[in-house]
Amino acid sequence: MYMKKKINLYFFRHLKTNIIRGQFLGQINNAKIKNKNIRKKFLKIKYSECFSSPLIRCKQTSELLIKKKLIKYSNDLMEINYGDFENLNYKILTKSYPKFISKWNKKLDPRFPNGENTLDVFKRLINFLDKNIKNKTFKTDSNILIITHNVVLRCLLGHYFKISRENWYKINVEYLDDLIFIKSNKIIFSNIEKIKFLNIFKNFYYK
Repeated sequence: MYMKKKINLYFFRHLKTNIIRGQFLGQINNAKIKNKNIRKKFLKIKYSECFSSPLIRCKQTSELLIKKKLIKYSNDLMEINYGDFENLNYKILTKSYPKFISKWNKKLDPRFPNGENTLDVFKRLINFLDKNIKNKTFKTDSNILIITHNVVLRCLLGHYFKISRENWYKINVEYLDDLIFIKSNKIIFSNIEKIKFLNIFKNFYYK
């Protein structure tokens, strides 16, 4: 399909941090990135502007890809707020907070104590897209960089691929994954290559 006016949207998850795998890393533990290894193909792209979560790991990642003066920060792009469960992991929750885990098992979306739930993050994402992407005018063929977090990107992918919200946690988003979408007029749709698509949704068809 030929489009006279299109905008390329590059959604990235930030680079890896030193936080232990499986540990809940949200808004409270403002961790830094572990290394600054950026693949050359990402550095060759000329981004006209960038929207980033204000958390350090996203700021540091953004600054490796684009000039600071072109970066705009949005709280709507912040990771989910794990509240009292920040720095814990699933194993600890299973032992110490069985009632909370029971709600997950019932496919509910409980809000973390003093924090958020998935729906809260999704609402933030939609607000960001409506305000900064859908209703904004960009130069044709512009490359817009968006640096954010795991749960935000799961919301994005789950929404656009029409997956039930209780299954969004299965979506696999790697560090510095480039999730490419296209905006044409006010419509946003995926332009993710097949190999990456299969990796993102591998937990849905591998047992």
